[in-house]
Amino acid sequence: MSIKKTGKIFLILVITSMIIFNLPFTLNTFQSGLLTINKVAAKSVSPAITISSIDDINETVYINDKYTLPRTVKATMSDGSTKDVRVSWKSTRVTTNKADTYNYSGTVSGYSSKVKLTLTVVPIESIADISETIYINDSYTLPKTVAATMGDGSAKEVKVTWNKSTAVTKECGVHVYSGTVSGYSNKAKLTLIVIPIVSIADISEKIYINDSYTMPKTVIATMGDGSTKEVKVTWSSSKATVNKAGTTTYNGTVAGYSTKVKLILTVIGVTSVENINKIININDSFTLPTTLTAVMGDESTRDVKVSWSPSKPVTNKVGTYTYNGTVSGYSSKVKLTLTVSPISSIEDVNDKVYINDSYTFPKEVTATMSDGSTRAVQVKWKSSKAKTSEAGETTYTGTVSGYDKNVNLKLTVIGIASIDDIIETIDINGTYTLPKTIIATMGDGSTKSLEVKWNTSKIDTSKITQPDYLGTVNGYKSKVKLTLIINSITSISSIVSATVNQYDSYTLPATVTATMSDGRTKSVEVKWNPSKAKTSSKGKTTYTGTVGGYDSEIKFTLNVNPITLLTHSVNFGDNYTLPTKVDATMSDGSIKKGVGVIWDISEVDTSKLGKQTYIGKLNGYMNKVKLELTVKEENPIKSVEFKEIEKPKYSKTFNYASILKAEESKDKDPVITKGVITLTSSTSKKIRLDINNTAETKYNILYIDQNSDGHYDKGTDQIIGQFTIIIKGKFANTYNGLVDGIKVAPGDDGILVFRVYNVDGSKDKASTTINVEF
Repeated sequence: MSIKKTGKIFLILVITSMIIFNLPFTLNTFQSGLLTINKVAAKSVSPAITISSIDDINETVYINDKYTLPRTVKATMSDGSTKDVRVSWKSTRVTTNKADTYNYSGTVSGYSSKVKLTLTVVPIESIADISETIYINDSYTLPKTVAATMGDGSAKEVKVTWNKSTAVTKECGVHVYSGTVSGYSNKAKLTLIVIPIVSIADISEKIYINDSYTMPKTVIATMGDGSTKEVKVTWSSSKATVNKAGTTTYNGTVAGYSTKVKLILTVIGVTSVENINKIININDSFTLPTTLTAVMGDESTRDVKVSWSPSKPVTNKVGTYTYNGTVSGYSSKVKLTLTVSPISSIEDVNDKVYINDSYTFPKEVTATMSDGSTRAVQVKWKSSKAKTSEAGETTYTGTVSGYDKNVNLKLTVIGIASIDDIIETIDINGTYTLPKTIIATMGDGSTKSLEVKWNTSKIDTSKITQPDYLGTVNGYKSKVKLTLIINSITSISSIVSATVNQYDSYTLPATVTATMSDGRTKSVEVKWNPSKAKTSSKGKTTYTGTVGGYDSEIKFTLNVNPITLLTHSVNFGDNYTLPTKVDATMSDGSIKKGVGVIWDISEVDTSKLGKQTYIGKLNGYMNKVKLELTVKEENPIKSVEFKEIEKPKYSKTFNYASILKAEESKDKDPVITKGVITLTSSTSKKIRLDINNTAETKYNILYIDQNSDGHYDKGTDQIIGQFTIIIKGKFANTYNGLVDGIKVAPGDDGILVFRVYNVDGSKDKASTTINVEF
């Protein structure tokens, strides 16, 4: 049978009935929208499998345990197999807080008999009494569970609630607690024995005066069972007195112990500290000691802190000085006697320096002390700078703190003995810089590099004859002489000629090879007249060159081969192929016909108006060919008449077909109505819009369909212009170049500019604007 799509309810009923009665069927869907149901021949049906039996269930749990009736039971089927089937119990509430036997009945779909479940709740038989022992003030928590003996003889931990929430641990003795267990009629019993403190021995400690001491936080107690234990103690004084010698007793309190704990602290004082004698040399570094060795009350020795008066020692003056020291806890003053010894002698200093060199006076000299030792001591010189501009000996005096005599320094300034004259050789017009330093022989026979100043700063190397150059060295009475020898050019190798093609780029040689007066050859710069080579005219041109320092002129001849010049013109967009053979102008001025050409560029671009130049080489010759190709506009657009649109409508597409009143047809480019576009030369052929840009130009093209096939064909159809659409503002629809227009939607706000260009898209010929405002 057939069912329409709208008969959904009927279809569901039919399919449901066939499923219920186990009738095979297939569904078919057709284009017409009808659904057909085909009955399928029924196969032989096996007898249905039913439940044969379900065994009774027996379960056992302990009192107060959780138990949930099962959702499924194990059934024996008619075919002998077993299967878990869902069961519905008459009562789902299970009670386990009372020991007893409980019966539950359930039903299973497709099974006529009842399912039976027997639940046995096992009671608590007994709970043994508990006994615990702790020390007074120990932490103890009553147990949350106790061990119970169950009705089946097994043991189980059960929850218990005691008559008191916390145990008493701060009172010694026997404390009894009773507990309640759910499902148990008797009380659980816990006996807690708290053992007291019997005694705490007194404490004796010894420290040295001013030592740090901390009162103990715990003491050792003897407990009631004979054991010992550390217990917390609180003292009557939080800090011990340690800055006075003697014995002090402190009392302490221990919780749960009625007697006071005693701490006897003995502070051992200082018995004696020896005085100190110290000898140093003047200006030695010396620091008063911060600790001293003291003899204590127990006859031991130890370091103790000391403070001095005055606090800083005098070390820069000869003499004997006494300093008094104070030690905390010691009644007497400690004496330190400091003897500052003088300098016995300082030897004179001898030093050398070269004339005009920088010299720095030594900051220290070696002194012999009163004890015979030597040491470096600081010295102050009466002169701040040493004079080194003149050769000779000079004595300088200095003073040393704590030394009553002058220190002498004899400085010998070594002068210049001699400086050799200099001879240098360079090529004419070469670069030469006068040396900034020269090598001098000094008065001690050594050599040294010294600065020199010359009587001139620049050297003219363009002249063969040179003057002697004189230099001045500071501290040297004579002048330093430098003689400069100039190598001249004796000859230059001739450059005969070069040959190039007309209009080729050519650069005249920048250097030539010259033979110098010492026989060497080198490249030298040359200046030509005229300075640049001219290749625009065929024939020979002679150039005259000059080299600095060389009297004769250099001649150079440039041969320019003539070029074959061709001029062609082509319409915009037309196919054009460069000629493979030309009538060529040869080097002797003759014309040779049909000479092959190899062009630098093989393809010609006619998509742009104007002149283009192509260069080729004559096959087998050095001569070149120059072709000037003019790409012209064959039939320019004179005017364009656009369709006027004052107010655009919603959901309307605007494109060139509508704005230029074009007729559209399937599989062909739109044809523009006659009279809309006026050309310089009229045509009887149709003007079309190429909206697919098959011409691959800057914009889409307007063309004359010369072969009337409705599509643009390069080389056949004539391009007369290009067109595009410009969008400005806010538009809902996607902008994709607008070659096929834009669909105006509500809310759009802006302008559409339709523009027609000349044949290569470089010049605006006509345009119109549509304002879109909603």
